[in-house]
Amino acid sequence: QRAVGQTAATTLNTAYNNIYAGVSNVNSNYHALTVEVQKRASKIISFDANYTWSHAMDFNQQSITGFSSNNWFDPYANARSNYGNSYLNVRHRAVGWAIFNIPSVGSNRYLKTATSGWSIKPALQVQSGLPFSASASPTPAGQCTAAGCLLANNSGLAGTGVTYIPQIGRNTFTYPRDISLDLRLQKDFKFSERFNFQLIGESFNVANHQNVTGINTTAYTAGTTIPAATPAGTPTQPLVYSSSFGAVTNSNNNYAYGPRTIQIGGRLFF
Repeated sequence: QRAVGQTAATTLNTAYNNIYAGVSNVNSNYHALTVEVQKRASKIISFDANYTWSHAMDFNQQSITGFSSNNWFDPYANARSNYGNSYLNVRHRAVGWAIFNIPSVGSNRYLKTATSGWSIKPALQVQSGLPFSASASPTPAGQCTAAGCLLANNSGLAGTGVTYIPQIGRNTFTYPRDISLDLRLQKDFKFSERFNFQLIGESFNVANHQNVTGINTTAYTAGTTIPAATPAGTPTQPLVYSSSFGAVTNSNNNYAYGPRTIQIGGRLFF
């Protein structure tokens, strides 16, 4: 990151904010291909299965409703240098559900009543993990004290507030794949034309699959002290690889993916 001193950098930053504060210029691209197979209106089985391949790319814009500036690698030059994979990019996703209506057994009245009205309803979701960037945690801007040292305009590896490593790219790594299988077992009781009752047993994430919801994205770190400048006026801070990069920090910890849950309920129709 080229800098011309703290005063000049602050002036440039203020001028940039004044010029672009009222500009909303967000662009993104999404390409996808979907294949679906379905079978409906059957007494025994109905199902729907689909697969989607997709690729989402953007300019690293903020996805919030309030005003916020975007942290671009080079906000004063070619915007194309900020173009990369969206943090919502999911390359592969497969979803399927089915309804199995179990036929009754025998002609005996009591046996037929006990075995009729049963159904099994599974729902499966499988998708590629969400992307993340390999980030660096260097010394923040403003700690350069050597004589003639040039100050960066902001914190981050490039001095612009960006934490990802430009040479590696943005959102080039992915979480482990997500798998969630939900299952419902249902028994219908018909007492009359007016009254019906459903006994329902459900399990979410039946296999208790570990869906990673947090990961350590810090790939490199730098010391907090600045060594002697080499050459004069240019401090050096070698980055050190973090062995904990990619380590899982939490799992099954959001509304979409949770640990295995079992519930039993009833529903009366009248």
